[in-house]
Formats: sequence, C-alpha cells, structure tokens
Amino acid sequence: MKQRSKIKVFAETVPAFLAFLIIPLIPRYLLVLLSRGLGRLAFSFSKRQRYVALANLLTVFNKNSELSEAEVNAIAIESFQTMMLTALDVFWFSVRTEHRLKKYIKLDKSAELYASHKGGIAVAAHFGNWEILGQAGALYLDGLLSVAAELRNPFVNKMVSHSRQVTGQKVVYQEGAIRQLMKALKGDTVVALLIDQNVVPAEGGVYVNMFGLPVPVSRAIAALSTKADVQVAFLYCISDKHGYYTVFSNPLPDVFDGDDTQEGITQAVITLIEDVIRQNPGKWMWAYKRWKFIPDGHSDNGYPTYARPIEPPELRRL
Repeated sequence: MKQRSKIKVFAETVPAFLAFLIIPLIPRYLLVLLSRGLGRLAFSFSKRQRYVALANLLTVFNKNSELSEAEVNAIAIESFQTMMLTALDVFWFSVRTEHRLKKYIKLDKSAELYASHKGGIAVAAHFGNWEILGQAGALYLDGLLSVAAELRNPFVNKMVSHSRQVTGQKVVYQEGAIRQLMKALKGDTVVALLIDQNVVPAEGGVYVNMFGLPVPVSRAIAALSTKADVQVAFLYCISDKHGYYTVFSNPLPDVFDGDDTQEGITQAVITLIEDVIRQNPGKWMWAYKRWKFIPDGHSDNGYPTYARPIEPPELRRL
C-alpha cells in the first residue's frame, strides 16, 4: 500500500472509530438537534452537493413553478438534515442496538402486514433511514438479506458491516450477489435492495420514467421477482421531529404476470417510490445525480444542468 494511501486510510479509520465510541453516548434529543445543525451547515458549505440537490428539486417541482425558491431551499435543507441523522444513527444504534431499535422504531400496520408473510423482496431507497430499516427488519422478519456496496476503507467497512449485522441481518456485496439472493428467496428469506441509483444498460440497467424523465435503473428486482414468484413491496423508515421512526410498506400492485416485461415491473416500483417522495420530499436524498444520463437520442429538455448524454460504452453490455 502506498504511503499516501496508508495516510488516507488512517485519516478515515480514526474518526470512524471515535464516532463508534462517542456518538452512542449522546442523548437522543441532543443527537437529533445535532443532526439538524450539521445538516444545515452541510447545506451551506457543501457547494457541489447543494448545487445537485437544488438542480434536482427545480427539475422536479419547478416545471410549472409549483414551489417558491424558499420552499425549494427548505426541502433541500430538510433533506441534508435527514441524511445527517441517517449517518449519525449508524453509530448511535451500534450500542444497545436491540433495545434502542425497539424503543425508537415502530411498525405501521402496513409494515406489520408485510412482516406477517414469509419471504419476498423489500425494495428500499435513499429515503428516510435505509440503514436502520435493515437493522429493524432483521428483528421483525424471519430472516433478512441485504445487498450493500463494499466500502473502500477495509477497517471502516468492517466496523460498518458489524453494525449492520448485529441484529441478525445478513449483508452481501453487489459483486456476484444474484445467486445468493435467489437462494435466499427460495428459502423464504426477505431480500432487501436499494433501487434509486443509476445503473446504465451496459451494467444491466433499464430506462424508466421518474418524475417525468427517463432514468437508468437496475432490473434486478424485476428479474428476481419473476423468477422466484414472490411479493414485492417498497419499505421505508421515516422519523418524526423527536427522532422516533415508523416503518411503512407499500406493496407492488398485483397486476403482473409472466407476460409483463421487466421494464414494466421496474417502472411500477419506481412509481411507488415517486409517490412516497412527493408526499414527503424532505426525506429523500436530493444531493445525488439521479438524472445524470440522458438516453440515446433523447432531448436534454427538462434535465438538470449536470446531465449528459449517455455514451455508447454505457449502452451496451460488455
């Protein structure tokens, strides 16, 4: 390992280690207040993320001047605060995890109904607290397997992985995960996948509409659900102003059969997510280039300024 890389790993590992030691000691109400303050600071000083968040919000809500500039800024700030609480809670719930989860998380009736079934696909998004959703799911579901991206820093990755799996959640990494997911589904285990990320066609993605514009999305959920013939639902976990979470479940409409395309199923899932975001926009991570890739031959009209045309290597499977 190069000297510079060693320094970078050390600079990342020490703060993470200290965070796992110190943040769990902070009272819940102070942690919530801290997340609000840090979120507002992040909005003020993270110029690149602020630019992306505002560009996305204007793309979605200002087509017909639905929101004022002040309203757009307020949603963006709440989004930064939501993401900050999500990050802090990775550390805070690492101590006395089961006790804290049971105290600060409850299931809505829709989530209770989902938990009463065996197996299935739990679709997740960067909405509310997706990290806590996985930990809580392992408490209430009869087995949970989640897919996650492996962090570059091996030491931080080990700490975060331990935190994620402390309640029994099993985590697999994206590379080669499909076979493990199919095995889990056949064994009546719930599998959880994040879907609101860019996956270009060359990597197995398909274009569907989100807020009126085509975006590339993984077709993994559609492929798995048709092969395994299991229920699909969008699960999300949002907090109130005191830092208490509620888990909700929105099932995929039962209108698909073997003749439906993977694009149709994927579109239905994205529509579920879009509907929930519209109801509570401040809970979604707007500081992500969701509309980065303009489809081949499609006009850039309506896309945010950071968007670019998709390139040929990103269109074809290698």
